[in-house]
Amino acid sequence: MEQKVSKASDHVKPCNIAQSEAHNRRDTEYIKSLDPAKLYVRTELSHRNESYVAPEMKGKTLQQHYDFIKVMVKDKTKRSMQEKDVLLKNGKTRKGASPIRESVVNIKECTTIEDLLHYVREVENRKGIHALQIHIHKDEGYFENPDDPSTWKPNYHAHIIWDWMDHSTGKSWKLNEKDMSEMQTLVAKTLGMERGTSKTETHLDHLERNDYILQKQRNEMESIAKAKSVAETRTIELKEECEHLEEEVEQAKHRKEEAEKDAKATELFKELANIAEVKLPFPKFKVDELITNTQNTINDELSTPIKLMQQKEWKQERQKNIKQALTDLQTNLGVAKGEYIEEIKSHCKEIFKYYREELKKLINENEKLRKENKTLSANNSSLQKENRQLKDRISKIDANAIERLRKEKGAEYDKLNVKYNKLVDDYNDMKERDDLFKRFAEWLAKHPEIQEIMNITQQKEFEEKWKKAKIELREKCITNAQTEIQNFGKSGQNDYTDSDQISCVLCGIIAIADKLGIDATLESGCKRATQELLDGVYWFNYRQMQKDMATWRTPQMVHAIGGITDEMVDAFKQYIAGVQPVASVGGSNGAANTLTNWDGTEITNGWRAPARPDFLCFSRKKVNGVRY
Repeated sequence: MEQKVSKASDHVKPCNIAQSEAHNRRDTEYIKSLDPAKLYVRTELSHRNESYVAPEMKGKTLQQHYDFIKVMVKDKTKRSMQEKDVLLKNGKTRKGASPIRESVVNIKECTTIEDLLHYVREVENRKGIHALQIHIHKDEGYFENPDDPSTWKPNYHAHIIWDWMDHSTGKSWKLNEKDMSEMQTLVAKTLGMERGTSKTETHLDHLERNDYILQKQRNEMESIAKAKSVAETRTIELKEECEHLEEEVEQAKHRKEEAEKDAKATELFKELANIAEVKLPFPKFKVDELITNTQNTINDELSTPIKLMQQKEWKQERQKNIKQALTDLQTNLGVAKGEYIEEIKSHCKEIFKYYREELKKLINENEKLRKENKTLSANNSSLQKENRQLKDRISKIDANAIERLRKEKGAEYDKLNVKYNKLVDDYNDMKERDDLFKRFAEWLAKHPEIQEIMNITQQKEFEEKWKKAKIELREKCITNAQTEIQNFGKSGQNDYTDSDQISCVLCGIIAIADKLGIDATLESGCKRATQELLDGVYWFNYRQMQKDMATWRTPQMVHAIGGITDEMVDAFKQYIAGVQPVASVGGSNGAANTLTNWDGTEITNGWRAPARPDFLCFSRKKVNGVRY
C-alpha cells in the first residue's frame, strides 16, 4: 500500500493542564491507563521522542505558570482573570480565559526540535505568542489491522504549549481566522511540508487525536471486512456459476446426442424419400364403390327376364353389357390408380419438404449449440482461473504478513548485530590500549629518573590547566548570570523572587569585578560591575520592554539586598579556588574527572569539585515595599 504524503497542520485548543504534562512526559502510570483502542503508544519507540522546555519554565509546572499568569493579570488589569464560561443576557456564552493553549502539529519523520524552534520563534516575532514547551512524539499511531503487527501506521506529531497572554497588558492575544490560516502556511513553509487544505474549502471539522485514530481504524476494518465479504461472496458466486456451467455443458452434450440421433433418422428418411414413386409401398385403393356399382350392373343384367323368343340375342346382349361393365371397371380402376400414384408422389414431396426444413432447423440448432458449448467452455476456463487467483490471493494474505514481519525482524537483528560487533571492536581497542599503558607503566617503574621527570612535567601541566579552569569557571559564572537576567526579562515579572536566580546574578557581578580588577564591595565598584554585566547581555529577539525591565530591576535588587559584602567575595574566591580541570592528564587507568600519574595512580592534591556558594545566607529585608 502506497503511503500518503503527510500535510502540515497546526490545531490549537485550550490546554488541559492536568493531562498534558503526563501525556507529553510519557508518565508510567499514564501509559498503563491508556486504552489501546483509543490511543496506542509503542514504548519501545519512545526513545525517538524529543522535548524542549523554555528557560523560564525550568523546574516549574504548567499549573505554577498558570497561577503566575493569574497574578500578572490581576496586577496589570486590576481584575481577576475570568476562568469560567459566562452566560450572557442575550443567551450567548462568553468563553472563559485560556491563557495556556496547546497545539498539535503534524510533522515528518525527520522533523527535529530545531525545526520547531524556528517555527515558534517566527510565530512569536509575528504574533507575539511565546512557546513554553515543545514535545515531539514518534511513538504514537494505530494498526490498520490490530491482529497484524505489519499494518502499523505511525502518527508523527508534536505538542507545542503556548503562553497566549500579552504580559505587557495582561490580556490574551486575539487571533482571527486569517491569523490562524497564516500560522498553517507558516508551519508548512518552516517544516518543508505541503500545506493542508483550508477548512473553508473542506467544510470539515477537525477531529481530535483519539477520534481520528478510532475513525481510521474503523474505516480500515470496514474496508478489510468489506473486501473479505466481497471475496467470499464472489467465491460462492463463482462456485455456483461453475456448477451451473457444468449442468449446462451436460445438457448441451445431451442435446447434441439427441440432434445426432435426429440427423441419422433424417438421413434415413431422405434415402427412403428418394426411392422412385413406383417402388413406394402401394396403399389400398378406395374402389369399393366402383366394384359395388359394377356388381350391381352385373346383377341387374343377370336379373333381366329371359325372353321366350330370341334367347340367343338376349344372352349376347347380357354378355355384351356385362363385358362393358367389366371394361368400364378396369378403365376406372386404371384412372383411380394413376390418380392415387400422383397423390402418393405429391404426399411424399410434401413429407420430404417438411423433414428437409426440420433437418435444417436441427442442423442450425446443432451449430448454435456447438458454438454455445465452445463459449461456455471458454467461460468455464476463465472462471476457474479467476477462482484459482482469488484462492491464491486469500491464501497469500497471511503469508505476506508473516513474510513482512520476518523481514522487519531480520533487519532489526542485522542492526543489533552491527552494534554488537562495533562494541566488541571498541572493547578490543580499549583493552589493547590499556595493555599498552600497563606495559609502559611497568617500564617507567624500572626507570625512576624518567618517572620523576614525567611527574614534574605533569605537575606543571596540572597547574596550567588549574589556572585555565578557574578562568573558565569565572566566565561560566558571568554567562550564567547574563542568562538569568534574560530569563527575568522574558518572564514578565516585576521583581526578582527566585533565590537561585538572585544568587546566580550576584555571583556574576563578583566574577566580572574579579575579571576587571574592581572592588565590588565599594558602592561605586558594585555599580560599575553591575553595569558591565548588563552591557554584556545579548538582547537579540527580545522586546524593548523586557530589556528595560531587566536593566532597571537588576541594580535595584542589588541595592535592596545591601550590595556586595566581603563575605560574598570570600565565598566566591573559595568557590573558584576549589576547581580542578575536568580532563585527565594522567594514565588511562584514571577517571575522566580525576588527576592521575603516568602509572594510573591518583594524584592526592586535596582538590575536589567545589560546591556552589550560597550568597543568600543573610536575612531578607524589605526595601521600598519590595521584600527580597
